[in-house]
Amino acid sequence: MNRLSVRGTIRLTLGGISALKHEDANLFSPPGAFGPFRVMHQIGIGVLGPVFRTYDPESDRLVAVKAFSLDFLPEQAEI
Repeated sequence: MNRLSVRGTIRLTLGGISALKHEDANLFSPPGAFGPFRVMHQIGIGVLGPVFRTYDPESDRLVAVKAFSLDFLPEQAEI
């Protein structure tokens, strides 16, 4: 079984793409890439929004990227 390592958080600006509303998350068609990460496909959806399997050519690794919805922004999260 492959292990997933977490190295940190990278914030990418959407550059003109409006943020998602949670009810629209399943209808979201991702761009071909989020910054340096090439989108392969959607792997799930959570409370914050859809999660995509992407490929990072710089590190030659698969990376999960989450697109946050407007309904629940990270700064509103409580631990």
